[in-house]
Amino acid sequence: MQNGEKKNNTEFVKYMEIRKKQMETSSELGADSLLEKFDDTGSGKARHVPFIDFKKIFNNDYSLKNATVGVFTGFINGLFGAGGGILLVPILNNLFKTEEHKSHATALGIILFLTITSSVFYVYAGTYDIGITWKVAIGSVVGGYLGAKLLNKVTGRFLRIAFGIVMILAAVRMVF
Repeated sequence: MQNGEKKNNTEFVKYMEIRKKQMETSSELGADSLLEKFDDTGSGKARHVPFIDFKKIFNNDYSLKNATVGVFTGFINGLFGAGGGILLVPILNNLFKTEEHKSHATALGIILFLTITSSVFYVYAGTYDIGITWKVAIGSVVGGYLGAKLLNKVTGRFLRIAFGIVMILAAVRMVF
């Protein structure tokens, strides 16, 4: 065994010990916790990756409030082809008392399911334009990446104001 391999193996053992301790206490950890991940590229640097404790998430009771919000935002998204996020962000902020940044990020995750479900029905109904979808999707991937990077760099107050302005502009544009 060469010296570099020994170093990597030692680091891996340390990583596994840390990981074992963190998994033992995972009942106290939520989606915000971070675990140290072994960097197998040989650089010797540890990386931090998000850790989601699925046991904790799915052991929580599914309440009538959750179901009502899901049905309501799904209905609006299915009917109008959009709008789930515009509703979800304020709902997550006010009803679920979620922090501003998490509200925006969580809304995107929820919208994924809304969009897939609604899109399936739109495709079968023949009201879906795949050509436009691909053309716009290319730009939306770049825009989504840039927006997600910016999200963590702005304040919650800025997010509330900017999101409110976008909602007002969209409402004015729809009416006129």
